[in-house]
Amino acid sequence: MSTEKTSLRRYIEELSSKNTDYKFPKQAINQAESLKSLSSDLYTDNIRFIYELIQNADDAEAKNVILAIIDNNYLMIAHNGKVFDEKDIQGLCDVNNGTKKKDPDKTGYKDLGFKAVFGKSDKNKQWGNEDQQKWEKENDRQFIYPWQINPVWTNENEIPNCIKDILSSYKKQIHVANFILLNHVEEIHLAIEQLKQQLYMFLFLRNISEMKFFIKSTDTILIARDLNYGLKRVYFNQKIVSSWLIKRFQLNVPNDVQEKLNKDSKTPEKLRFIKKAEMFFLAKYRDSITDQDGIVINPGGIEKLRDQDSILFSYLPTKIFEYKFPVLINANFLTNANREQIHTDSFWNQWLFDTIGSEIFQWIKELVIDDKFQFQAYRLIPLKLNLTNNILSKQFNESFEMAITQCNFILNRNNQLLKVDEVIMDSTSMSKQTSFISIYSMRQYIIDHYKDSVFKCADQSFIDYNSNLHRVGVRQFTWHNCIEMFKSDIFLKTHSIEQNKRMIEYFYSKCSKLGVASELAIHIEQIPFLMNQNNRLRLCKDIFFPAETIGDNTTIDSNDLFVNKITFLLFLLHFVL
Repeated sequence: MSTEKTSLRRYIEELSSKNTDYKFPKQAINQAESLKSLSSDLYTDNIRFIYELIQNADDAEAKNVILAIIDNNYLMIAHNGKVFDEKDIQGLCDVNNGTKKKDPDKTGYKDLGFKAVFGKSDKNKQWGNEDQQKWEKENDRQFIYPWQINPVWTNENEIPNCIKDILSSYKKQIHVANFILLNHVEEIHLAIEQLKQQLYMFLFLRNISEMKFFIKSTDTILIARDLNYGLKRVYFNQKIVSSWLIKRFQLNVPNDVQEKLNKDSKTPEKLRFIKKAEMFFLAKYRDSITDQDGIVINPGGIEKLRDQDSILFSYLPTKIFEYKFPVLINANFLTNANREQIHTDSFWNQWLFDTIGSEIFQWIKELVIDDKFQFQAYRLIPLKLNLTNNILSKQFNESFEMAITQCNFILNRNNQLLKVDEVIMDSTSMSKQTSFISIYSMRQYIIDHYKDSVFKCADQSFIDYNSNLHRVGVRQFTWHNCIEMFKSDIFLKTHSIEQNKRMIEYFYSKCSKLGVASELAIHIEQIPFLMNQNNRLRLCKDIFFPAETIGDNTTIDSNDLFVNKITFLLFLLHFVL
């Protein structure tokens, strides 16, 4: 590695000489046209080339980045990371043969990102530790030439005064700076304003924690961890704009996966022998909101991601929107050069999608037993992907199906974790009314009801209704089921007159003056809760209270029409006398 200014200059000049050593002019023309297409066609998005330079700063282990428009001509992207050396200069000039190719801790691996600059500018100057070089389309040449891979050492007197001034001002804060002479300044202004509206795009950077913008206005983006809550927060000018619950998974790459990766020609060299990989999930989180009196007006909590915000990250955002997950997902996905498409035929990507399906339920399982989140965790249950002829979708869906049957991610009322086929969502709340409902009889009725299915009812199987759990096939105990249960022999065997009295009291307390129990989401007239003289439960409209006496000249048929004698007496004592 070069340690002296003169040696780096010598290396740049040697590299320039090597990269211009063409035997025939046609070779230079072919190379130049290829690089032109690479820079212009792949990176048409004005934001994308800014992302790529930020990625380079992150890979250089920078903590702080500065973006500024200088003299309304140059875009400066500077950072306080590692100063470039010979290998870095070579990487900037090579294609798919740079310093990041074998390094699993670097985001880039194709060494194409820097080439995005040349789609927006014909001149780029780079400064670092008093060394400076430039790439210029017009450099005393009158013919087509691959200038994008031809660095030229820059002398002090060749640096514009506006750049000298900014370097002098920030000399202690920056180690490396790129100065890009823009072809269309206003387009970049608009792109950066758009960038500042999508601050969550920087959540997965490995090292950068602060970015300062000196463009029309002075703005600061800060990405910080809140260790008390396990959150990652994004600040814009010291104000929290978004908070995210973060989960990092350290994945062991199975031996069979390693073997297939080694044989897959599409797998980058850095992944061919990888034994461990990482994956991140980020769930949107909203803090609770209180009024001036300290009363909570919005409890906040975990939020499902909107479909339009659901994109894949490969440390920087991609343009891959078709995979709709309730969380942001970051992994070393293999994409095309401009991060607009994911390689569906890559075995590595297929394994990652298979892993998503299982790991997201493991995270839900962790969150649901955390008192801060509990049932909010169910908001992160994904939907199956509905993409045709897509192997990544297929891999996820198969893993998803396995996870919802094998993972015990559902918390019952006794704080036990159960599987989908072990629980019942009680939308009637009858399982909570133990003063007049036998939970044993209720559970037995449900088991008999589902006797022909794979249902494995746990001893403590009842949970409250949750729409997210309903979507993944958790069975539901509805009012229709409850009404049928009230008529069943299994239930009536254990339902006493005293319990019936308490049942009447319960429904009476829930019933409004109009006779509609709004809390029950059912009309009271539909529920058979009055016990007749044969100890069966009947609807209000199907049973009578005797006018004077009970049991005089009764027949077998009339026993079914009148309310139970003891129930009636208890009713008189409680509600009338």
